[in-house]
Amino acid sequence: MPSTLLIGPPKSGKTEKLLEFFFQDEAAVYLSPNKQISEQIKHRALHEGTQKTILESQFPTPRDWCFNICKSKKNILSQNQALLLCFKALKKTHPSHSSESQLLHTAKTFLHLLQKLKRYTLTPQKLHESLVESDHFFQLFLKTFELYEALKTKHDVHDSEDAYLELFLHLQQKKELPFTTLCVDHFFKPSCALNLYLSLIRQHYPQVKIYLAWETFEQKHENLNTISQTLLENLLPNPEHTFQFETKVHFTPNTSLISVPHQHDEEQFVLHTLLGEENDFFHPPTVCLQENKSFEGNLAFHLSSLDVQSSFFPKTPSCFPPQVQNELEELLQAYADEQDISSFSHAIREHFRKSSLQQQWKDDFRTQTFQAEVSKSSFTFSVLEKILKELEITDKLFSLPNISSHFMLDLIFYLSEKNFSLSYQAFQNAGIMFKKYRQGNANSRDRLLITQCTENNISHSHQEHELFSRISFSNQDIQNIFHEKTELKNAAEKYLFLMWVTKVNEEIIFSFSEQNGEGKENQPSEFLAELSLPTQIATPYFLHPQWKENDFKEHLSLQVQLELERTLHIPEHLTYHGHIQNPALQKHLHHILESKPLRITALETFAECPFRFFLDSILKVKEKEEKDLLDFDPRHRGTLLHHLLETFYKSQTSARKLEEIQAELSAISATAFEEKNIPHSLLQELWETELIKTSSHLLNYELSKKSELEDALSPHLFEVPFGKDDQPFIVSLDGKLNIALTGRIDRVDISSAGNTIALVDYKSGREDKKLRSLIEEGKHLQLPLYAHAMKSLFPHYKTVALKIVSTQEPESENALILKELNKNQFGFSPRSRSLITEEIWDELLETSMNYSKKYLLEMYQGHFAPEHLEQCSHCPHQGVCRMR
Repeated sequence: MPSTLLIGPPKSGKTEKLLEFFFQDEAAVYLSPNKQISEQIKHRALHEGTQKTILESQFPTPRDWCFNICKSKKNILSQNQALLLCFKALKKTHPSHSSESQLLHTAKTFLHLLQKLKRYTLTPQKLHESLVESDHFFQLFLKTFELYEALKTKHDVHDSEDAYLELFLHLQQKKELPFTTLCVDHFFKPSCALNLYLSLIRQHYPQVKIYLAWETFEQKHENLNTISQTLLENLLPNPEHTFQFETKVHFTPNTSLISVPHQHDEEQFVLHTLLGEENDFFHPPTVCLQENKSFEGNLAFHLSSLDVQSSFFPKTPSCFPPQVQNELEELLQAYADEQDISSFSHAIREHFRKSSLQQQWKDDFRTQTFQAEVSKSSFTFSVLEKILKELEITDKLFSLPNISSHFMLDLIFYLSEKNFSLSYQAFQNAGIMFKKYRQGNANSRDRLLITQCTENNISHSHQEHELFSRISFSNQDIQNIFHEKTELKNAAEKYLFLMWVTKVNEEIIFSFSEQNGEGKENQPSEFLAELSLPTQIATPYFLHPQWKENDFKEHLSLQVQLELERTLHIPEHLTYHGHIQNPALQKHLHHILESKPLRITALETFAECPFRFFLDSILKVKEKEEKDLLDFDPRHRGTLLHHLLETFYKSQTSARKLEEIQAELSAISATAFEEKNIPHSLLQELWETELIKTSSHLLNYELSKKSELEDALSPHLFEVPFGKDDQPFIVSLDGKLNIALTGRIDRVDISSAGNTIALVDYKSGREDKKLRSLIEEGKHLQLPLYAHAMKSLFPHYKTVALKIVSTQEPESENALILKELNKNQFGFSPRSRSLITEEIWDELLETSMNYSKKYLLEMYQGHFAPEHLEQCSHCPHQGVCRMR
């Protein structure tokens, strides 16, 4: 089939036309360069398309696209894990090197390059065969590359780039493709060797239609149009059909170039622009930082010098909050100079888990104020926990080399550089966003401030091009990968830069200092000449004689104070702090809590966000329901899924094979919508198919596992209610106040002997944290409280297991099980952390009850300030919440 090119200026309707072609084929794929753009296109398709069902797999990134085609089932390394494995390989090939930090830096450079080479399907063997001339450094890289690949093979894992090689082989061998139309959009420059794969598809799969959307510029940008054509020919030469799009009339943003004498003046100008005039509405621009590493730190330093909550702004851009930093250093000093990474990680995690700091942060969040330092510490602790777990797991998988305690601290910073750049975090909390244009995306923005527009600062070569300047290959294609033509690199950079600034709606400000921090003269970037936009050169008012620095600082202090209070929600005013203090309102609150039993699921909502509980359960605020024909109501989905599973188990059918299970479920689902009073949907047949697929997968897994056990428990009771009518479940607070709780247990499994039971809770998603951790943190209350309730409901049975069953991924079992019964009744791995002793079982149930009492007491006292804000992005009450 022919390839088609859709070409035209930005905002000319190419994406809309590309979506039309996408909707013409049920087996179409829409390829975007990154996840962010992919999500945006998918949402546009959901709103604009009415002809077909939208599937997640139809909007992949290049890497996801490769994995989807090849259906790889190997474990995929995270980027941090790949870096650590590369670090291990480099340390083996270069054992005499003394600096661990330098080795890690080199490993990062090596990993970047070898992943790029793998996208072009290059292996160490291919490089050896074509190598003509090299130096010692490249030989070190090649040995590291070989060992890195050998270690992956040994541990049977993939890195993120292996999919490209698999796809290349897949296409060369002319294997079947899962699509017949390929739409490609937003690739502003050739990447991921996409031209290689498009060429193979055109060569071996004539039935596949290819549609490519590509940008051009207005006629006055002749040089950029020449660049655009060069890049396009590398991606899709000689298309059979071309759609030419004309420019749509759109607003051109105001553009100005600010020239200042020194870098210090530019920093002051950026601060002034961010915070605005005294009476301005706070409307900070997105700031585009370039490659000057000191600029960010200097901005943070200037803000910290203001006499406003200066502790919020760190004086150095990459450090922990002081309390965390001090505890880490003291802890690591107590360990030997050389030790394995997992021991370090485990020790740090255990230390902070028991630390008074962690409890202090929780108490501050729950009962006092949203202080900035507390916010930083809590943020740091959550990131630290994630990095340490990843380090521990990676070391156990791959036996990483021993390291020094000093390097352990460097390693933590290195693996989470973005998260620990706390000056970024400070600015973001004040509503200011920083970007680098390479990290730009298709999002529109109102205002853009591009700093440090000096020559060689916007455009720069990647480090490997300098490192490998003295090597050559007999294969010209390989030679071109290592030594890209300078003109092509600069062209691609200019192209990407211009595409980024075209997304601005209102104003673009470029700033430029005539001298850098060392007093050397700067030249303005040649990129500015490519814009051909009306530009005025202005001098900031603070350079005028009448400008007074103290007045400016006073204004900044006031502006920062107001913005931090607004954004960080410091509860100094009654309308913000979330505490009910009025006696009449407190009395009414007590009446609501005592008048009828409280659902345990509502108690869990309080644990996540007390303010959301207040809106849901006290004020009874309802989310505005919007009917979407393309979406299946989650409540209806849950009701029907539970009904299918319950009816199947109650039927005591002999079905054991997957096909038999699906046939049985089809018969049950035929009347399920009517029996459960679910409104008829235009897509009912589709939802039935999805439900049968989900439930049959779950049942097939459970029945297969049950057949392997000597005394497996069987589902007997379903949707078991408790806490109502004549069976109240009472929690006593301080011996005076009694609160009734109610709940519904999804499933109760009973042993063949009839003396032990397991409580099962269905979840539609997958919980990344283990059940034990969730109980210890007070985030999961349902199953432990159900276990308490079962003591009165079924006193002759002993609860021996609590299980969260993911209906989507039943294999990802999340449970607590008494260790002595595991082998015959549950079949978990003997080393599973889900297996616990009876002593720990009792402790966890008691922990859950203590958390429940704590939450109930807090809500009775009228404390509804949020503790954490992780759930805010998914909260249905964002439109009315004054806390966020």
